[in-house]
Amino acid sequence: MMTGFDSIIIGGGVIGTSIAYHLAQHGLRVALLERGALASGSSSKCDGDVQIVDSKIGLPTQFTGASMRLFSDVTRNMDIDIHYEKSGSLFVFETDEEIEAGKKLVAEKREFGVDLYQLDAYEVHEKEPKLAPDIVGGIFTRDDAQVDPMLLTFGLAEAAKKRGAQIFQHTEVTGIRQVPGQLIVSTVRGDYRARNVINAAGVWAPVIGNMLGIDIPIIPRQGQLLVSENVERFVSCSVTEYGYMMTKYAENKLKRNTTAEMDEFGVAMLVEPRHGNNLLIGSCRRFVGYNEKNDYRVISAIAQRACRFFPALRSANMIRSYAGLRPYTADQNPIISRTPVDGFYIAAGHEGAGITLSLITGQLMSEIICGKPLSFPEAPFSLARFEGNRLHNR
Repeated sequence: MMTGFDSIIIGGGVIGTSIAYHLAQHGLRVALLERGALASGSSSKCDGDVQIVDSKIGLPTQFTGASMRLFSDVTRNMDIDIHYEKSGSLFVFETDEEIEAGKKLVAEKREFGVDLYQLDAYEVHEKEPKLAPDIVGGIFTRDDAQVDPMLLTFGLAEAAKKRGAQIFQHTEVTGIRQVPGQLIVSTVRGDYRARNVINAAGVWAPVIGNMLGIDIPIIPRQGQLLVSENVERFVSCSVTEYGYMMTKYAENKLKRNTTAEMDEFGVAMLVEPRHGNNLLIGSCRRFVGYNEKNDYRVISAIAQRACRFFPALRSANMIRSYAGLRPYTADQNPIISRTPVDGFYIAAGHEGAGITLSLITGQLMSEIICGKPLSFPEAPFSLARFEGNRLHNR
């Protein structure tokens, strides 16, 4: 028998489960289809930052702020402790040039209501005593938070189920076809039908889009991370070098004291405390297709960069490393959009901001599907913005 729903979501990561949660809140009959286990893709292979500092000025900062404001209320609706903690974040300066760039960033962010302020060399070392002595300052915001991304995914899924959503794991989609007024989604476990289908498959969104002849300009951008042994009270919050923003947006406005390999692999220092007193250490950004394997050269460059900012890490053991894929778009804004196929939608392309933007994405997609007043205009997130300027897989 074919099971019918109001909406089917393809993809069981943090974006898909957020959409399921928000649609179920509107009383829709919702099914979520995940080819593996929940959070088995990018949502299990990323850091847990809920962060506004590194968003682009303008609409991205507003969109990020709106998502961050949803976290407190949504987490209260969960039965799972997702380790949400509003501990703030610190971006540190290596040079005087970065100090000047930081002053500009602080002024711009404050215009959008971000509680961001600058620290001098004394203040930054008072906050994080283990930083290298030559670090010249930083910028700090209390607005940023941390969360366990896997637990967030599970928490949203369970909250959606309490509101009537059905979750089908290990249910790989093999095809989609149109029939009058509905879409039929074929899977390894049978067919499902719905008025609306939302493609929230992350880096695999183009594969799902191809099933209906839709070109989705998303490509995978690999990141790798290290996990340390127990190092209690090493840092008080997520600490990132200011150069992280240059690697994220492929900008070379300021010269960093990096090696050729660090530049090639898009390496920038990130040291983040985790529950259990481990550290999450990163980061890198590179285009290597769908390769999810660690590369020793990248791991070595990440470790070197982390030790430059935190010399005490030289004596810490790393217990594991892993790689994940971020869904990248050319303008580095997500696609939250209708498509030329009636009833077929896309919610993907968040790159490294999927955790941060998960809640506002779910809310906006539910508003679009349910015909509610929109929290944000559709056009900046529309698939149509890429017409004539497609980004194909490398």
